[in-house]
Amino acid sequence: MIGGHTIRKLSLIFFPLVLVLSACDTNNEETEESGESEGIETEELRESVELFLDELWESTNRFLYEMQESMEDIADEDRDDYEEENDGQQDDEEQQADESQQEEDNDHEVTEYEREVVDLTNEEREAHGLSPLELDTDLAEVATAKSDDMRENDYFSHQSPVYGSPFDMMEEYGVDFTVAGENIAMGQQSPEQVVNGWMESEGHRENILREDFTHIGVGHVDQDGIGGGYWTQMFLSR
Repeated sequence: MIGGHTIRKLSLIFFPLVLVLSACDTNNEETEESGESEGIETEELRESVELFLDELWESTNRFLYEMQESMEDIADEDRDDYEEENDGQQDDEEQQADESQQEEDNDHEVTEYEREVVDLTNEEREAHGLSPLELDTDLAEVATAKSDDMRENDYFSHQSPVYGSPFDMMEEYGVDFTVAGENIAMGQQSPEQVVNGWMESEGHRENILREDFTHIGVGHVDQDGIGGGYWTQMFLSR
């Protein structure tokens, strides 16, 4: 569009100049007999006009070239902005797809009791100026498997006869961590009882209030014929 406006303006400049040249030619023919001085003046006028036209043509070409380069730069910037925005949107979509796939892959359901243990644990952390822990359903699945393992194999220990240590168990279930911990309990009748019991025990309290832990998983299974059941609380940071 800029180029179109420029050409029209140039046409308005060129047309009068052509008329000047034509007039100069006619005038030159009609006044050949008037003397040599008038012919010299006409030739000088012609040369001046031609020089002006040459300079105008060169300036116009330079202007159009610079304008084209400027428009190409703007187009490149727009394309880069679009690609950057599109890449960011694509990354967000891929992340959402990965999160959705993880949710589909892990269909572990967290019970009301287990969620209440998480809430009570975070209340204790916040009361001590610590960040709340994020519920990790993968870790909750491991914690539930540990509680079930203690019930089925009739033991109460951090060391499982089937899985080994809590850390071995997390690795077997494909849970990544840099630091991890475990609290276990047996026989408590409610989430309040089990969290209070852990807070009154120095080692369990240290796990609940450990600053570098970021995620939590809780597993609870009923204890056959006795009530209360087995409780497992697992922590980690990635």
